[in-house]
Amino acid sequence: MVGTALEERMARNSRETNIAFQGAEAALRDAEADLKPPVPAPACARAPAITVGDFIMAAGTCSNTGECLPAAVAPQVWDAWLEDTTKSVRYGTYTCATLFPISAQNTEGLAGTVTLPSMGVSKQPRYVIEYLGPPNPASPPYTEAYRITTIGYGPTPTTKVILQEEVLR
Repeated sequence: MVGTALEERMARNSRETNIAFQGAEAALRDAEADLKPPVPAPACARAPAITVGDFIMAAGTCSNTGECLPAAVAPQVWDAWLEDTTKSVRYGTYTCATLFPISAQNTEGLAGTVTLPSMGVSKQPRYVIEYLGPPNPASPPYTEAYRITTIGYGPTPTTKVILQEEVLR
């Protein structure tokens, strides 16, 4: 009996982590589309698109639209700002992507169809984009390097997955 209960908990944790991973991965694709908008751009796209000039700020800080400069020392911007709803970008904000179904443990107060308690997400995925400067070593034709950091949430707010990737543009 104890073994069965343990296996059920392990399966539930694995499923919740998988849902959070899928959200974080979708947020990576969303941030890439935000950084390199498709043509024609969706109606909700940033106007104007992200440029290097948007990153005039102190190191280790973020704008209120998810654009950040890396910190020279800890804490890194994703530690400080990734879950801050005033500094990070919610999935779909600039791409018009359809939001994930919400779970019964939704902590954002979102309206929408509530799925079964163990399905959906407790919060929508979020991301920040850091300008890293020119690529090193130089990588023609690319002139700019960015780091995207995303967070995805599972059905319970304590299940989180963070992903990062570097993008050349």
